[in-house]
Amino acid sequence: MIGLPAAAWLLASCSAGANSGVSAPVSPVGTSVQNVVSYYDIAGATTAEVQDALNRNGPAINQVQVFALTEWQVSWRLRPTTRLGECRLPRPDVQLTIRTILPRWKAAAPASAEMSSLWRSFLVAVAVHEDGHKDLGLRAAAAVADTLRTFGHQRAISCDLLVADADGAAKTVLQQFYDKNALYDQTTGHGATQGVMWPPIRIRGTDAEPPYLRWQ
Repeated sequence: MIGLPAAAWLLASCSAGANSGVSAPVSPVGTSVQNVVSYYDIAGATTAEVQDALNRNGPAINQVQVFALTEWQVSWRLRPTTRLGECRLPRPDVQLTIRTILPRWKAAAPASAEMSSLWRSFLVAVAVHEDGHKDLGLRAAAAVADTLRTFGHQRAISCDLLVADADGAAKTVLQQFYDKNALYDQTTGHGATQGVMWPPIRIRGTDAEPPYLRWQ
């Protein structure tokens, strides 16, 4: 029997972009993890041009363009077995899938040192915020796996009831991470307090507008 899948979407999914890669970060005990990163390309020689490209090409959430997004999904599979008239739940299979969309700047000409420095600072801030979301996904998957493993010590006459109880307990734990994620975005201003804004600072002598805040 398959446990009902539970999804924890941090931000609305979107497939803006270009090249994608798949890597496998360290998995929490009892889980497998797939990490997928894709990029959308932007161009521009000034902060204003880069800002415009970010606004036009970034992934959308409720029809609003954002700089980057991370989404993750936790699902699990339960395989009950029956022995001596009792139902048991062996070790569950827990899967975590993380998808991240990031901007990639391609300057038409060699970029100035100032612009390159600004872009590096911006990407560091974006990475810090997105890594916070990834960490929540990893912790959620680990907590779900731990919860489901506790049912491996239980015995029941009805497999349906045992699976339902395990699914319900896992979903309750997962909901706690929905709430943690909402609080994370609330306390960081969707990354604003971590420096997720473009341009990070105003460059004297360029056509950049005053720092323009755009949340992840």
